[in-house]
Amino acid sequence: MDDKYKTGRLIKDLLKSKNLKQKDVAEFLGIKPPSLSQMLNGKIPFPQDKFLKIVNLAAPGSKKLEELKKLYFGSMAFVLSGSPVEKDKDEARPVRKLTEVPVISFAQAAGYEPALEPVDDYARDCSDETAMFSHEIRPGYFALNVEGDSMSPDFPHGTVILVAGGEFPQRGDIVVAKLRDGQVVVKHYFRRNNTICLDSINPSGKNFEWHCKDDPGFIQWMYPVLEATIDLRKRRWEKSRVPINYDPNESELQYAVAEDDKQYTKE
Repeated sequence: MDDKYKTGRLIKDLLKSKNLKQKDVAEFLGIKPPSLSQMLNGKIPFPQDKFLKIVNLAAPGSKKLEELKKLYFGSMAFVLSGSPVEKDKDEARPVRKLTEVPVISFAQAAGYEPALEPVDDYARDCSDETAMFSHEIRPGYFALNVEGDSMSPDFPHGTVILVAGGEFPQRGDIVVAKLRDGQVVVKHYFRRNNTICLDSINPSGKNFEWHCKDDPGFIQWMYPVLEATIDLRKRRWEKSRVPINYDPNESELQYAVAEDDKQYTKE
């Protein structure tokens, strides 16, 4: 039985003893009830801000409070101090990492000014939701919520991408960039000598190309994308909508995928 399960079970008992309904507590924390249920059942760890809010609600001055803090911060202390925690003496289990970051929209990302504050501080201040990823989370990291079909079919509406704020992209990376006109885009990044290319992910999208020395202010900031959570069914649907250019002079058979996943063959 690991610490996050013990923590969730103890908090669940405290909520029950105070006649607090999970639906009301989830609303108080600013999350959805299924997310709270996963935390209480030990499926995912409590984010630090949510943990502090819920223990102040359920166990102020309680004898259980110290036990809760010991369970939680005993295994999460490295997040606060920056140093790893030793393994449990009785159980040889790996250190658990906190992998949650704030999620912001494209409109919120467009409001970020790197000269004023770190991007992760900005994201935390304007975000009311978080997302979890398998990557190790470092200072500056945040998540971006994809809205609309501008990144289809690879990243359909509802995809959440992990952005390595403060890091430099490499050739071929997918990046998030804020352009001089205030527009925030997600593109493939390439550099040929001093020429920068941002190629669209969407086949019908716009590409950008400029000389970085002749036009140094074209980009205000640009960070690499490390990971994405994608609804595969939505991605399949978006792929079926991508037009296929059919050339009747080609000898190879051409295929098009219909909305009901049946295939047609053009001869």
